[in-house]
Amino acid sequence: MDEEQERQEWTAALRFREPDAVFSIARLGEGNINDTYLVEDSGCSFVLQRINSHVFPRPELVVENFATVTAHLAERDRNLCPHWQDIRLISTVDGRPFFRDGHGAVWRAQSYIDKTATFSTIDTPGRARQVGWALGTFHHLLADLPGASLHETLPGFHVLAAYLDHFDRVRHLRPIRQSLELRHCLDIVEKYRTRMHSVRQAEVERRLVPHIIHGDPKAANILFDRDSSRALCLIDLDTVRPGLLLYDVGDCLRSCCNPAGEEGGPGAVRFEVDLAREILTGYYAGAGQLVTPLDKALVFDAVCMLSFELGLRFLTDYMDGNCYFKIVDEEDNLQRALRQFHLLTALLAIGDVFQ
Repeated sequence: MDEEQERQEWTAALRFREPDAVFSIARLGEGNINDTYLVEDSGCSFVLQRINSHVFPRPELVVENFATVTAHLAERDRNLCPHWQDIRLISTVDGRPFFRDGHGAVWRAQSYIDKTATFSTIDTPGRARQVGWALGTFHHLLADLPGASLHETLPGFHVLAAYLDHFDRVRHLRPIRQSLELRHCLDIVEKYRTRMHSVRQAEVERRLVPHIIHGDPKAANILFDRDSSRALCLIDLDTVRPGLLLYDVGDCLRSCCNPAGEEGGPGAVRFEVDLAREILTGYYAGAGQLVTPLDKALVFDAVCMLSFELGLRFLTDYMDGNCYFKIVDEEDNLQRALRQFHLLTALLAIGDVFQ
């Protein structure tokens, strides 16, 4: 590990614990945006995160949203879902909600739930139902949280037209050597760019109304009890905001119903319809009356749109120099785009299986 990076981690961790308490810091998870660590100490372990200020220009607002959402969840009647686990914000030793280091980076700490697990892929019907239930319950528990109580930390999030505009600018301003894989991705964008707007159109026409959504309900952001395999809560709350339920439902199905996972080879990508139906069964049970007939009618369109949107975002980042999503190899974002576009074409070949 880079010595300077290690020094920054310890400096941040010690802002949330007394100097003689912390005894280990280890990387946690494989997120594409923030740097996340598990800090173990003599009392109780906690999660430490450095918020990516390139993605979130005002990371202190991300912390405020986290505090608002977790406080609201903690105040809800436990009888509604007795095994739901609350995550809480941990203040610094001098009572502040976050620590800003000498480089300007914002660090925050949150509680760690022991004896839990996350999964990069979902491979059983029971686990799929639990994923759906967790997302539906999350929407249900936050249904009475006013959208105005949250800061806008990602302007244009899930606005496909804005992503397409950004893509067009990057494509013309940042010429890049074209490979067969890149050409395939560019062809997919041109072929489907006018065909993925039905969900957004329903929002613009107010036939669908916004609720508080998670914003990134992929498989790895569902926390499970290690012993019972019961879903306990959603984690990674940085993108919680007002939006359509379908944005979360589509993203969840996109992520969880591809056995190859987010990092599998493009050729292994496929969409498991049976898992999707199990997720929706759990979701409808958890969300209850929030779900409208139009929501159900547009589920397939939402999955297609989210696959296209994420592929477009990966592709744009690749063409723009890989400045948004974390990478190991220069081609990572191109491969991620290929996976999403493979998934889109697989979905369209199947057709709407939810009607």
